[in-house]
Parts: sequence; structure tokens; C-alpha cells
Amino acid sequence: AEDVRKFFCAEATDKEVALFLRIAQMNGLNPFKREIYLVKYGNNPASIVTGYETFLKRAEASQKYAGFKVWTEGEIPSLIAKIEVQRKDWEKPLYHEVEYLEYVGKTREGRPTRFWAEKPKTMLKKVVISQALRFAFPEELTGIPYSDGEIPLQERSEDEILDVPPESSHKSISDVCADCR
Repeated sequence: AEDVRKFFCAEATDKEVALFLRIAQMNGLNPFKREIYLVKYGNNPASIVTGYETFLKRAEASQKYAGFKVWTEGEIPSLIAKIEVQRKDWEKPLYHEVEYLEYVGKTREGRPTRFWAEKPKTMLKKVVISQALRFAFPEELTGIPYSDGEIPLQERSEDEILDVPPESSHKSISDVCADCR
């Protein structure tokens, strides 16, 4: 637990660290490779999020991934990100789109967070890529935590922190990372 606090999230509780380690281990995610993050703001419960590159890696590992095309249309507040994901075993691509107003991360004061204010198109593309790859590769991505843009962190509630079996709290970060791919 102390390793996680030292390297990843100093404010995390024992319960949050245990859950983070359990999810990382179960999904073969390595926090040192930035595949999974433990994030906590203020007194809110910690959030466990996955780097969107992890979705790409898992899709590629399936041997069925054939690429994607992503773009944005419009301007804030009507900004939309769109994507087509190709699979080698599908005749037609998967098409998906997300709207800025549904996903923009906001501060407690209701303003876009720094990343959403500075790079709204990039952030919205990350959301659409993560979601579309989940739809296109459900077998490979089932159980993987959401990416940072898919669920705004400040909207997480205490009810989303799960009870973790006690044996998981005995694992260290090095034990978990040894089990990672």
C-alpha cells in the first residue's frame, strides 16, 4: 500500500489501494507502464482509470484489429467526435460518436477542467476511441476500468468503491506488476 501511495496516489486510503491493486492484477495492467491510474481529488473517493492506449494495445493483440479513423466536427458546445473502427473479420466498420456536452470534465465551479479547456478535441477523441474499441473488442476489454474521459471523476460516488477481499491487501505493487503482461 505504501508503494502505491509513494508512486501513484499519496491520498489514497487502504481500501482504495487494495481495490486498485486487485483490478490491476486481474486485468494484467501495469501502473508503471501507465496502463492504469489511481486518481484522487480532495475528499472525493479515488478513481481507477485506464490509459486509452491500453485499449489500442488490447485491440492489436486480438489479431483482428485493422485500424481506425477518428475526427471531430463542429465547435464547442456542439463539438462531436466520430470514429470508424475496422476489424479484419468484419465487412463494415463500427461507427460511433460522442458529444462534447455529455463528456466534458468540469471543476466544482462548473468550468471545464484544465485538459478539457486546453485540448477539447483531443480529450473528446480519447473518449470516442475508448468507447468504440470497447464495442469492437468486448472480449478483450471486458472488465477494464474506464478511461479518464469516459466518466468525469468528480461525479464518482462513495457507492462506487467496492469491498475488496482482505487477501488482496497483502499484495505489494511489485507483486502485482510481476503478474502483469
